[in-house]
Amino acid sequence: MSTLGRYVSRTFLVHFVLCLIGFVGLSQVFDLLSNAEDLIRLHGDSPVVMLRYVMLRTPALAAFILPFAVLIGALTALSRLARQNEVTAMKAAGMPFGRLPLMMIPALLVIAALHFLLSEQLVARTMRALYTWQMAGEVARTGEAAQDRPATVWLRAENNVIGIATVFDNGRTLYGVTIFERDAQGRVLAELNAREARYRDREWTLVQGDRLEVTKSGAGTPVPFDREPWATGLTPNQIVALASPVEALPLSDLNSLIGHPELGHRPTYVYQTHWYHGIAAPLASLLMVLLAAPAAQTVSRHGGIALSAIAGIVVGFVFFLVDGLLVALGEAGILPPILAGWTALFTFGCLAGWALINAER
Repeated sequence: MSTLGRYVSRTFLVHFVLCLIGFVGLSQVFDLLSNAEDLIRLHGDSPVVMLRYVMLRTPALAAFILPFAVLIGALTALSRLARQNEVTAMKAAGMPFGRLPLMMIPALLVIAALHFLLSEQLVARTMRALYTWQMAGEVARTGEAAQDRPATVWLRAENNVIGIATVFDNGRTLYGVTIFERDAQGRVLAELNAREARYRDREWTLVQGDRLEVTKSGAGTPVPFDREPWATGLTPNQIVALASPVEALPLSDLNSLIGHPELGHRPTYVYQTHWYHGIAAPLASLLMVLLAAPAAQTVSRHGGIALSAIAGIVVGFVFFLVDGLLVALGEAGILPPILAGWTALFTFGCLAGWALINAER
């Protein structure tokens, strides 16, 4: 990398890091204020509770805000270079403006890789840890009433439909379990209700429940049981994945749900949409610089830093809105998953490239 390339990349990275820290910190404050009441109710008002929540929420907020921080960082860095006439000096030396964003590519590739690792590994783990921690607080607060709440997680396994009120202990203990056993044609054969299900030594056991057989003549009388084996191929990891928001699932879990459509409680195309979007999302950082570059070129020619920066921010917001809309259409089955995941990135990339080429003229 040339001396000029290092200088441009360093200028961009400084602005990017400052924007990322500022936006994540601000978002964390608002998020903490909106959830403080629930945290105090479940875990008490200790500062350690607030600190733990902040640590578990920060990766998800950082992954969400990172592309926007790249956009603002690129806008401010390029505008600074233009305002100090450094862009004019580069052009006078015979360097086209289009090369300026290209100098940031090494830094952007590092950011994209970090974004991918953050979303794929850290966000999934911290979101699961946060969910488990919240459920532990709920169970500790309600005690034995945990199994009496309505099922919050519904899933399929083989031909059966399963409802779970509370997922606890990383999926190894389930409270308020309802199982509808069905035949191959989908007819209900029996309904099981258990206070809890425990996973020990790779086997599930239902604890304190009843079984209601359903025959052609109608339902019989519930037969109570203290313990009963539960023959299912579900694992604790799969249950935690199904209980987690689909947006927080890593690609490996999405692959598992796509390959086993009988497990998911959503259509397969929902998981496929988020799989494609999970691949495309880290590349949004490259797009953000392309969106910022034409605005900076306008600054170097005509001034008006504030107006150009606002225009770049508006375009970035439009991209995020369109991207979210397309993902929602993919989740609804209106768009094919690959189009839902990639169309916004490809379309805005073409528009940004066209705008940058025209800005050179």
